[in-house]
Amino acid sequence: RSDDMSRRFRIMNQLLFYKRTCFVLTPRGCELADALPEVVDIARNNHRYPSGFGNEIAQVREFAEVFQVQLPHARPHWDADRRELSVNGLLIKRFKWPAANQETVLAAFAEEDWPFRIDDPLPPQPEVDSKRRLSDTIKCLNRKQQHPLIHFHGDGTGEGITWELMRGS
Repeated sequence: RSDDMSRRFRIMNQLLFYKRTCFVLTPRGCELADALPEVVDIARNNHRYPSGFGNEIAQVREFAEVFQVQLPHARPHWDADRRELSVNGLLIKRFKWPAANQETVLAAFAEEDWPFRIDDPLPPQPEVDSKRRLSDTIKCLNRKQQHPLIHFHGDGTGEGITWELMRGS
């Protein structure tokens, strides 16, 4: 509601939309939004672009080609040798520096063929709060994704991790 005083608008770093997500569009953004049904059709069917929307449609098209209809059944892929997490061949996250806890979690998911939930795979350490460490690891897994299409969550007990694919819209 436009009269909701608790509503806040802020710039988002990741492209994740939720039920309460609102947008402030520029005039150019309004034009593109009005053309969106045509844009999606073009992206799926490789038709020519309507005049004036070349770059924007090219970006939508690139996204659609990678994720068209496949997303609901996609599984992440963890390449431990390259230290890369991907979905449908699209790079999600690359580790340039050692990240033992994150890599351990990804290896555990991969080993079990990406079940919805796994138990905390991090080995206990003296004087380290396991629940806090798991929570911190989950936060790190969700940060700095090149294409934020996978989101990790705690399972609510502090003893497990779940994941879900994000649609990006």
